[in-house]
Amino acid sequence: LLSVNSSTSNEIASLNNLSGVTGSSINLDNKSLRVNNTQDTVFSGDFEGTPGNLIKAGAANLTLSGKTLYTGDTLINEGSLTLDGSNYGAQLTSNVIGEKGTTLNLINGATLTGFIDPTDVNIDRRSTWNMTGDSVVNHLNHSGTINFAEPENNTFKTLIVEGDFIGNHGLMTMNTQLGGDLSATDR
Repeated sequence: LLSVNSSTSNEIASLNNLSGVTGSSINLDNKSLRVNNTQDTVFSGDFEGTPGNLIKAGAANLTLSGKTLYTGDTLINEGSLTLDGSNYGAQLTSNVIGEKGTTLNLINGATLTGFIDPTDVNIDRRSTWNMTGDSVVNHLNHSGTINFAEPENNTFKTLIVEGDFIGNHGLMTMNTQLGGDLSATDR
C-alpha cells in the first residue's frame, strides 16, 4: 500500500513509470498524484481515496487495470492513459481533462463515468462511457457504448467532436423530450 501523503492539500506527490501487480494499492487520501511515464507501464493494483486526483504526465502510456475507486479529476497532460477492464477493473468515476495531443483509451470492458474535455478518445466494443456533462473530444474512435446521463433540471448534454469521428458500430444512447421541433435533447 502506497499512501499519498503531503503536508498541505495543494502539494502534489510524484511517481515515475508507475507499475504494480494485482493486490498492490495506492491511497490518494484526498491528495493529487502525478505519474510521469517515460515508458509504457501497467498498474494492476487499486487506486483508493476520494476524492483524490490523478495527473498523467510523460509521453508514454499508463494502463490502469485494477479498481479505480478515486472520484477526483483525472488530468492527462501528456501521452496516453488506458483504462483496461479485462479483470473487472477500470470502472472509473472521474472527469477526464486532457491536453491536445493526449489520448484516453477504454478497452476490455472498462467504464468511465464523467465528462471529458478535450483529448482523443478510443472506446473498444466492450467498453462504455457514461457521459455526465457537456464534453469536448479532439478525435473519437467509437466501437463501444456512450450513454448520455439522464438530464437534471431539464439540462441536456452536448458532445462536441472537434476532429474525426469514427463510428465503428458504436452505440450512443441519448435523451430527448417528446414535443415539437424545438424540444430539448442531448446533442
